[in-house]
Amino acid sequence: MKTDKEPAGNSPVVPSGAMTASAHAFRSLTTAEDGAFEAAFSELTGV
Repeated sequence: MKTDKEPAGNSPVVPSGAMTASAHAFRSLTTAEDGAFEAAFSELTGV
């Protein structure tokens, strides 16, 4: 199998320690929030 080495040097693909240290995680959605967003997205996309 051939491997492409270019993505390994791409910081969004493999973030540096500094980038990881400054990253922030978003909170999880509640079941109600998830359902509301899913319903709105379905309405917009017609799915």
